[in-house]
Amino acid sequence: MLPFRVAAARSLQAESFGTDHPAPTNGAMRPADVERYCALDAAGRALLDAAFQKLGMSARALGLALRVARTVADLAGAKEVKAASSTSPSPIEMCHNPDPSEEQPR
Repeated sequence: MLPFRVAAARSLQAESFGTDHPAPTNGAMRPADVERYCALDAAGRALLDAAFQKLGMSARALGLALRVARTVADLAGAKEVKAASSTSPSPIEMCHNPDPSEEQPR
């Protein structure tokens, strides 16, 4: 099931970037692309701001975190990057249990 999610995420990325874009994947995004494609909702921005302050993240680390968040959203089939709620599966849970109807006990 995971290879299907990866293929679907790559397809979403290709759709988002278009054929004339030099960065075909989230990992290859330029800083301007991160601002455009990794926009956060208010809860996500607050979470990232808190992490930035608490962990002393650099601007480079912040960009990496946003690219990873965009990839997690793509793997989940989400159009927007959002902070996970306590009822949402973590990225690790998604990898080990790709079918949300078969949710594992926490």
